[in-house]
Amino acid sequence: MSVRYWLKTHLFSKHFWKKIKILCQTRPYDFWGLYKIEQATIRELWETIKDDDIYVGVEYDVRDMKICERLLDIMMDDKVSLFHFNRLENYELRDDRVVFNPQYVCDVKVNTKNVKRFAKNKVLEEYYVKYPHELYIEKARRLYHKIRYERDTAWAD
Repeated sequence: MSVRYWLKTHLFSKHFWKKIKILCQTRPYDFWGLYKIEQATIRELWETIKDDDIYVGVEYDVRDMKICERLLDIMMDDKVSLFHFNRLENYELRDDRVVFNPQYVCDVKVNTKNVKRFAKNKVLEEYYVKYPHELYIEKARRLYHKIRYERDTAWAD
C-alpha cells in the first residue's frame, strides 16, 4: 500500500475528520466518546460496503451494523426519547409554598418480567422496576455487545 493511497483514503476522508472532531469534544475517560467513535466507525463501514456485493450476505452485515448504530443511540440517550417528567400536573402546597413532585413517565415499553437476568442484586432490581428506561438501556447495551462479539470478526475481514 502506497503512502499516497493511504492519505487519499484515510486522511482526506470525511469520516476520519468526523472521528477527530469527536475525539476533541470528549473527555478521554468518558464512555460516551468511545461509543461515539464506535458509532462513526460502524457508520463508515456500512456506508462503504452497503452498495458493493463484496461477499455473500453483505446485506445481513449492513442490517446488523444499522442495529448496532441504533443501539448506540439508545445507550448514549442520543436522538431517542426514553422518559420525561410531568412537572406541571403534580404540585402541592406545603407550608405556604408550592412543591413540585414531578411524575416519572417512561416513553418506551419495557418488559420487566426478566429483570432478574439484568439486575445483580435486589436494590438494582427495584431500581429497574421503578425506572424501566434504565433497564431498556441495559438491555440495549447487552444486545450491542452480543452482536459485536458475534459479528465483529466478519465485519473486519
